[in-house]
Amino acid sequence: MRHSGNWGLSRFARALSLCLMLASTAMPASAEVMDKEMAPSDISRTLLLSLLFALPAAAIHRWLLLPLFIFGPVRDLAYAWTEWHDPFVGTSISHEAGPSYGLLADGAMAVSVVAYLVLWLLSSWLRHRVHNPLHDLLFSAALFGAAALHAVLGFSVTWGPFLSMPMILAGTALCVTATRFTRARLAGP
Repeated sequence: MRHSGNWGLSRFARALSLCLMLASTAMPASAEVMDKEMAPSDISRTLLLSLLFALPAAAIHRWLLLPLFIFGPVRDLAYAWTEWHDPFVGTSISHEAGPSYGLLADGAMAVSVVAYLVLWLLSSWLRHRVHNPLHDLLFSAALFGAAALHAVLGFSVTWGPFLSMPMILAGTALCVTATRFTRARLAGP
């Protein structure tokens, strides 16, 4: 049975209307912010790299941890951490990558702060056999200062990074070591 020419035109009209509908509803994918930011896998990889560099540094000499924290891979984590707390960039990152990006950026920086403190203590106690509260105080103050330096030199223009978990942990370590140093001084030699 033959169909009339009208059927072919109807088929063409349906295909054309479907194409127009898809073309009008489809939006081009654009990543205005995330194409310039670290991907979550890059943050994890950088954290792992930072820890892999910190282990031999702590084994060689514990004071090497400080320049490694300032100039090493933690610097890249600090940029992701501070940009997450920027009111404009952080909001765009949240829309494009989701709110879990902030947890990862804050968490990676917090893990690096805690890891460097733990490596300092392990290196002091196991490798160098030094139990000097003054050295612990100086290191925790320098680590707090380095974290604050990362927050200042990062891309955030607000106080958000200073009120986040990495700074709270570094500040807590500073308070604990200051208390330990004060108690050691009061106890005498």
